[in-house]
This record gives sequence, C-alpha cells and structure tokens, in this order.
Amino acid sequence: MEHSTPLPHRRGAYITSSSMLFERAAYYGVRSLLIIFMIGETIGYSTPEAIKVYGIFTGVLVASKIVGALIGDFLTGSKISMIIGVFTQALGAFSLSMNAPVFLYVGMGLIVLGGGLYSPNTLALFGKQYLDRKRLLDSGFMLLYLAINLGAGLGIYFLSITSEYFGFSLGFALAGVLYIISGVFAFYSNEAKDIPEEKQTSTVTKRTLNVLAAISIAAFFWFIYELSFIKTREVQASLSSIADNPITNEMWQQLNPLTTIIGGIILIFAWYKLNLAHYLKFAVGFILVALAFSIVYLISPSPSSIHIFFYGGSMLLLSIAELFIAPIVYSSIAQYVNRKYMATVMAFTFIPSFIFTSFIGIFGETFYQNPSAVLLACIIVTVLAAGTMIGLHYLLRDNSTLSV
Repeated sequence: MEHSTPLPHRRGAYITSSSMLFERAAYYGVRSLLIIFMIGETIGYSTPEAIKVYGIFTGVLVASKIVGALIGDFLTGSKISMIIGVFTQALGAFSLSMNAPVFLYVGMGLIVLGGGLYSPNTLALFGKQYLDRKRLLDSGFMLLYLAINLGAGLGIYFLSITSEYFGFSLGFALAGVLYIISGVFAFYSNEAKDIPEEKQTSTVTKRTLNVLAAISIAAFFWFIYELSFIKTREVQASLSSIADNPITNEMWQQLNPLTTIIGGIILIFAWYKLNLAHYLKFAVGFILVALAFSIVYLISPSPSSIHIFFYGGSMLLLSIAELFIAPIVYSSIAQYVNRKYMATVMAFTFIPSFIFTSFIGIFGETFYQNPSAVLLACIIVTVLAAGTMIGLHYLLRDNSTLSV
C-alpha cells in the first residue's frame, strides 16, 4: 500500500480523482455547447426542439448509469467499465466534432453509453479504496467532489472559449482529448480488489436504512436546491437593477465553484482530523441551507445596495451547505453498502434527484406564481430535515469510531 502523499490517501485516490476531473471537464463542456450547437446553422433546430432533445439526452443518461453500474458490478468490474466508458465518450465527442446532423445523435448516444459505464463505476472504485480505512471516506470523497467541480468549471470555460473563437468542431474535439486524458488516468487506477474491508459493526437492517437514508437525503437536497432558484433568480434580477451594483450575473455564477474549491480544500483536511458522524454533517448542511433561504426570503422586493451583500452571504452559505451534504452522501453509501453492489447503489442516487428536478420543470409555472411562499416552505421543511438528521444520528448509529 502506498502512502507517499500529502494526506494518508492512497495514490490511487489521486489518480481516480484526476480521471474524474478530466472526464467532468469534457462532459460539462459538451453539455454547455449542445443547445447552442443544435440551434446553429448546421443542425437548425428551434430552441424548444433543442431543449427537448437535450432533456431526453440527460434523462436517458440517468437510466444508462443503472445499466452501466450493473455491468461493472456483475460482469466487467469497475476499472474496465471506467476505461470502456471514458473512451466511448471520447468517440462521442469526436463524432460531434464532425459538425454534421447525422453525427449529432451518434455522438450523444456514445456519450450516454460511455457516461453510464463511467460515472457509477468510478464512484464505486474510489469508495473501495477506503474499505480498510473508512474513517477517511469523508475526506476522500471531498477530494473527489473537489475534482468534479473543478473539472466542470474549467471544462465549461475552456470549451466555450474554444468554440466561440475557433468553432464547434474544435470545441468538441478538445472534449475528446480531455476524455482521452481521463482514460489514461483510468488505465492506471487501482481496482482495489486486494484491499480488505473493515468489519461491519452494525446490522444488515441498519446498514440498509443508512443507505436508503443517504439516497433520500441526496434527492431532498437537490430538490430544494433547484426549487430555491425560483426565488433566488427573482432576487438576483431585482439586485441587477440597482444602479451602483458592481456584481454581474456572471460573477454570481462564479461564486459557487469558487466557494466549492476553497471550502473543499479546507474540508479535505478537516474531515481527516475531525471525526464527525455523517448525520451531524447532514444536519449542519441543512441548517446552513435554512439560513441561506431565510436571508433571501427577508430581502426586500425593492432592494438597496446593502442587500447585495446579504444575497452574496446567502449564496455563500448555500455553497458551503452543499459540501456538507453532497460528497458525504457518497461516503455514507461506500461505508455501508456491500462492495459487490457499490456501483449499482451509487447509480440509484441519480434517479430520485432526476425525478424531482423533472417535477420542477413540469410544474414550474405553478411554483413561479408565488416564489416567496415556495421559499418559505423550503425553509420550514429544511429545518425539519435538520432535526430529522439529528434524530437519525442517535437512532441508526452503530457505536463504531465512525459515529461520534
């Protein structure tokens, strides 16, 4: 076992994180271009048609992750699925770079197939590297989450710039190159078959309940996160009308990734030193969400310059809350699930979130009729969720060193 790293994470954890960074850079870069590409001269779709195709693309990708996870768990293993998946996505990106209508669906189809194989199996392979040191799971998945967000931000920026100045063909080709780099890291990743698992101290029933709770927490968090945008967009629009407002919409959009990077680095070290139970971290996260929503709720419909700082503070709290919840969900699953089915369970975390966000998309007009009431409801249920997390901590803790 290799420990020659700044933190006691295996070298394989850094290799897998690097693979995920480049894969997410390519994937989110491609996503940022798709709708604009489809409504351009080459494809010629109308905006509603492009949005519809894009929605089908993202929906089918969620379903493909279940299939890809099953293949990884029961047929090929996580590493082989990762490698096949990322190079399949590379072929998809190069197909899109052909800049022809016939290659649009070929490219998206290959990215769907490859993404389904890559994402859940990468999460599983990463989690398996901590089976003999589960106390480091939270720190490890924070490292991976940092890589995901850093890759996504860089991919969107550089592919957008490349496409704007040199055309879509070169933009999609750059995504293909990024996928290949990810594949090289995937090739050198560690399957972790030789890593023994720490003995489970909780019953099968408690482990199952913990996994189901983690999936439910992820779904609930992303549901209220998306739902809150109904009000926050309204507030942001009113703030932009202030004459001396120095903050542009683009600057607001950069706040989340910047906070994620800085906060992620801090929490990588914090979770290595501080052994705090998962449900207490979830509780802190939901309390921060409630505080963020409360600040937005109290901002006046006719805001002044001071409200810019209040809004910025609320977005900062929301970004920090994300770090207390999203990566810890994966860590919780890796801690309790059987290693044989880890990719499959990881894949199921995407389904409830997709259903809830689709629900918002379908019934969005109803929510937009009274955004303040929607946000108030989010505040109430989030406070209740924080209390529930504290209750689950005492109900489901296994008295191991992982629950403090």
